Amino acid sequence: MSILQLNPGSAVAKQQMTGVIKAYRNKKLATYLKAIITSEAFARFPEIEKIETNCYSVNTPIIHLNKRLGYKLRKRSFQFNLPAEHVKALTS
Repeated sequence: MSILQLNPGSAVAKQQMTGVIKAYRNKKLATYLKAIITSEAFARFPEIEKIETNCYSVNTPIIHLNKRLGYKLRKRSFQFNLPAEHVKALTS
């Protein structure tokens, strides 16, 4: 699976959630998916100037795949999460 989102009027597409189920990993399918979705996006939507993607900093396989396909690191970001029990404590 690999998702590409393009909002009307935008020149920037968002590529997300490339994943292959475990039984089919290590067969270059993620590379193929991401490469084909990228080339098809630029071919079908000439208004796209760039495609952005993101991933967890610990997801080294997709980081390497992104670099291999030519994606450049734009910025590092922080990811936060908030456990449900903490929210319940805040609102009690």
